[in-house]
Amino acid sequence: EEGTLRALAERLKVPVETSKLKQGDPMVKCVILLHAHLARQRLPGSDLAADQRTILLNSTRLIQAMVDVVASHEWYRVALRAMELSQMVVQAMGPDTSLLMQLPYINQDIVDEAKKMKVEDVLDILDLDDDKRNKLFRNLSESQVAEVAQACNQFPSINMEYKVNKSKDGKTVTIPVVLERDGDLGVIDKTAGFVPVYAKYYPGEKEESWWLVAGMK
Repeated sequence: EEGTLRALAERLKVPVETSKLKQGDPMVKCVILLHAHLARQRLPGSDLAADQRTILLNSTRLIQAMVDVVASHEWYRVALRAMELSQMVVQAMGPDTSLLMQLPYINQDIVDEAKKMKVEDVLDILDLDDDKRNKLFRNLSESQVAEVAQACNQFPSINMEYKVNKSKDGKTVTIPVVLERDGDLGVIDKTAGFVPVYAKYYPGEKEESWWLVAGMK
C-alpha cells in the first residue's frame, strides 16, 4: 500500500511528505486519496478504494462544518474556497477542470470543441441549437447522448431575487431572498423527498443544497 500511495503522490504531484507514509500517517494518506479522487484516478485494490469512499463521505460533512466555522468568523474568501472545495469533492474535479466534465461521456476533445462554440458550462449546452449540439456530440452513441441530455435537464438553474431593506447604521439589516429552481424535478427521490445531485464519481447519494452568501465591501 505504501508503494502505491507513494507512486500516486509522485504522479499527481501531491504536496505531501511521502516519507511519513512509513510512519503510517493517516493525514498523508487522506490527502493523497483526495487528490486521486479529484484527478479521477482509478485505485488499484479494493482496500484503498474502500478507504477513499470513507474519506469522501466524511469530507463533505467536514467541509460543511468548515464553512460554518469560517463564516461565523466572517472570513469571506476562506468561506468561498471551502464552498468551492465541497463542489470539487462531489464532482471529482480540480480547480481548473472544465465545468462540462460534470456530465457523462465528456472528454477533452468535446471540451475543446465546446470552447469553439463558446460553450463553457452545462446550461450553455441546453441553449445550443440542434445542429451545433449534434456536431458537438457526433462521436457519442444515441443512448449516450440521451444520458447527457438527462444529466443536463437534471442540472439546476437557480434564479435569485433579493431586496436590501433600509436600516440605520449599527442596526440589523433584513434581506428577503427568493430562490427559484429551474430544471427537471422528475428526479426527486420519492423515499427521501429530495433532488439528488448528478455526481457519478461521488460514492454516495448527495442532496442538492446551496449557500447564500451576504457580505459587505
